[in-house]
Amino acid sequence: MDKQNRLDRLERLSNYIHGWAASEFAGKSKKHEKAIKEMIKSDLQYIYELKVGIMSKIIEDNMTQEDMKKCNTLFTKYKAISNIELTFKDDT
Repeated sequence: MDKQNRLDRLERLSNYIHGWAASEFAGKSKKHEKAIKEMIKSDLQYIYELKVGIMSKIIEDNMTQEDMKKCNTLFTKYKAISNIELTFKDDT
């Protein structure tokens, strides 16, 4: 898979997570929104670091197989919870 294709896939994954988060906290409390943003923060940071690494050629042309598996796991995670209504302990 070429570098641009990897970047495109990472961007789609990032957009998918952002879209999921936006639909999850739409019309909910600020506490709920903050909790969702905190929940996705580390996943988005990981994706961002992969993109920066690819663009700066720190990661030559390849992500490791472990990176690819983690990205697939992230997609599966957000796909699985997209039809679940999340509630948080102190959400009012």
